[in-house]
Amino acid sequence: MLAQLLEHGLAAEHARLARGAGLDGAEGGAPLEVLARVHWPLLRPSLAAAALLVAVDCLKELPATLVLRPFDFDTLAVAAYHFAADERLAEAAVPSLLIVLAGLVPVLMLSRASGGRDQGGSP
Repeated sequence: MLAQLLEHGLAAEHARLARGAGLDGAEGGAPLEVLARVHWPLLRPSLAAAALLVAVDCLKELPATLVLRPFDFDTLAVAAYHFAADERLAEAAVPSLLIVLAGLVPVLMLSRASGGRDQGGSP
């Protein structure tokens, strides 16, 4: 039922945006043209943010990396895990800090892209 409500709401929004851009069916706007000129520019920042968050999550995902990695290939997470498992914590700090720095770059990019404005509800 929720999916039907969302589909109905999105269909109404699609028609409203297409009409506003002058691309409704009466003027011959093809669905791909509406996608390219209306929806893609609206979705691009959200998709870029989602891609950055997925990349950071994949970077620090240890269990999947341990299972799916090729033989004799260590990622930063695997190297940090092996050092920490051997109780060589000083050596584990370097790959761990590199993971943190690699995760910090997308956060800074997202912060700069959003203009640094406060998204929270506090005044």
